[in-house]
Amino acid sequence: MITPYLKNVCVGGEIGRRLEMALRRLLREDEFPIRKGFTATPYTLEYLLADLLWLPSNGSPCGHWAADESGRYINVLSLLLPYAGSLYPEKLKNEIQQRLERAVNGVLPLQRPEGYFGKEREEGKIYRDHTSGHNWLLRGLVEYYKISRSEKALSAAKKLADYYIKTHSLWTTAEAMKDIEEGEGKAAYVYSNYTHCIDGLVNLWQATKEERYLELAKKIGKLVKTFEHAVHSHHFLSTLRGIINLYIATGDKFYLDRVEKEWEEISKKGTLPTGGVPEHYLSWTSDEGCSEADWAMINLYLWTMTQKTKYIETAEKVILNHLFWNQCANGGFSCNYGGGDFRLGRMGNHIPGKRNEAYWCCSMHCCFGLSEIARHIFTYDENTVWINLFNDLSSEFRMGDEEVKLEIETLYPLKGFLKLEIESRNSFELKIRKPQWLDRENVNIQVNGKPDKVNLEDGYMTVSKKGRRLKVEMNFPLQVRVESPEISPFIYGKSDFIHNSGKKLILYGPSILRPVEKVEDSEIIIVPENPEFRVENGLLHINLFGVKTEPDIEKKEKWHRIIFEPISQETFNPMDMTVYLHKAGVRS
Repeated sequence: MITPYLKNVCVGGEIGRRLEMALRRLLREDEFPIRKGFTATPYTLEYLLADLLWLPSNGSPCGHWAADESGRYINVLSLLLPYAGSLYPEKLKNEIQQRLERAVNGVLPLQRPEGYFGKEREEGKIYRDHTSGHNWLLRGLVEYYKISRSEKALSAAKKLADYYIKTHSLWTTAEAMKDIEEGEGKAAYVYSNYTHCIDGLVNLWQATKEERYLELAKKIGKLVKTFEHAVHSHHFLSTLRGIINLYIATGDKFYLDRVEKEWEEISKKGTLPTGGVPEHYLSWTSDEGCSEADWAMINLYLWTMTQKTKYIETAEKVILNHLFWNQCANGGFSCNYGGGDFRLGRMGNHIPGKRNEAYWCCSMHCCFGLSEIARHIFTYDENTVWINLFNDLSSEFRMGDEEVKLEIETLYPLKGFLKLEIESRNSFELKIRKPQWLDRENVNIQVNGKPDKVNLEDGYMTVSKKGRRLKVEMNFPLQVRVESPEISPFIYGKSDFIHNSGKKLILYGPSILRPVEKVEDSEIIIVPENPEFRVENGLLHINLFGVKTEPDIEKKEKWHRIIFEPISQETFNPMDMTVYLHKAGVRS
């Protein structure tokens, strides 16, 4: 299965809008107060180099993860630069180019003779934070080389990877392999600080075909710990992305089987009702946009390799709900650091009505994630085109020896409408995903203007393209429904599990809903059979009702209106607290 080259894909719709917002955020230099007498200004050169020059007064609150921010910045801009005019306006290309070259030219002179960057290290000592940051720089330098063919960047990447080879034995000791380092402020000091370098090592091998880099990646791949030892989700999930790349590079099914096994454990024990994951598996009160992006990407990659429906369904759930909830109005990405607790179905903000942007990592990594999501809206091989995510798109690509033109137009997830137009001389199968929550009998499909009953298999509806042109229109209802989420005792603990097991999700199609005003925990939410809704300026509002007591359910005069909206609209309507689980017997 092939994921399209984004230079040939013009992405619109919500994914396109959010990706452009995220990119524009990375090109601005907004000043943030951090503490008394200290402000940070991402993404100036001084800011990006501060953790390498050990200048905490110029950097972020997380300024000790050497090369982390410069590496992430170089990585995402290198990935996006070639796609001017398809993922973002052409006029932004020069600015991206200038900022990218400025960052690379600032970083390269800071490489030490040993191969690492920045502050001098004590020989024989492990540096979890520095190593984790350097992993991002390794990946970023290779991505920059791919688009620039800069021998200086490639040489620096090789020198850094050779340093990993020389110091690998340090990471095989019992001390280094502890699940987590003890001490205050060490919540993210974990063994996967090291193992997520697999991603960059495989990328470097792909660029150079020098076997020593792939061999080291294989060695580290055998050391990766299981989910029970994961602790910090972003580092663990980044490691799994690397193992997927290792499978692609080697074809060794051991690596694919390993990721699928970990997926099962994460799905059973480590996911939230939103489809996302917490930041830390020892504390469940915060999330991290980076982890949500990783989890979405892992599911998309597993879908392309296995065509197992559970992966693409999970991807859509986390993308349309938790990941989009994490995006701020300025285009950056945030975290639940405002007093919310996932065990209570709450996600909040530090400052009432304002997102607390995690510009030091999430804003960059989630932009990378959105670009990967855009690549998976459709996929194809020589005989089939799969429509995986419903989003506006136009593309021209080669399928075998023929050119294919594809247009996707949709109102999803606001309305159940999808239109596809395909032009090509060859014949092939078009497979359109049927969302898991949607009953097949409620789907109306017209093929070239005529009603058609299509085959449904493995979650996809198949239409055969035989002529030069194919036009498919699909209409289906988006209904408000109630679900009882699976809540793992592993996350919630025995007492909390019992306390929360009766809570409900309210959804509109794929979108988890929240009330736009405060609702008491004791409130009983009533979901009418055909609730009124309106869409204004691209935002959805649905009228549900609430009552104070059980007897009031039968007394319509006691009902009072409560407006609900998708939690993804947090980007455009930031609230003090998002409440997405409702304990008091949701009724329909």
